[in-house]
Amino acid sequence: MEDRHPYRHAVMSHEPIDNLAIAIVKRALTDYILALRALRKNPREGAVRNRVWECEVFFSSPWCGVLVEMDMEDFARRIRERVSREEKRNKKRRKIKQ
Repeated sequence: MEDRHPYRHAVMSHEPIDNLAIAIVKRALTDYILALRALRKNPREGAVRNRVWECEVFFSSPWCGVLVEMDMEDFARRIRERVSREEKRNKKRRKIKQ
């Protein structure tokens, strides 16, 4: 008997959906890191503050929980700490160069 649905295997695979979910979260993390860095340079910039807020809302949303099975709020906290450490390290380097 001939299979009438030759692409059924593609529909049954979750890999493309998983890849899309990972790409969405990676993009949000990239945006978040860039926004945090920009916010350190210019803390009064409204658009940057809004971007940080949008990312944090996304990380705490049920939608993000559907995309990845991890505590993204905790992950975002660790990202903030990392960006803060980077900024301190960069300040020390700038002082040494002067």
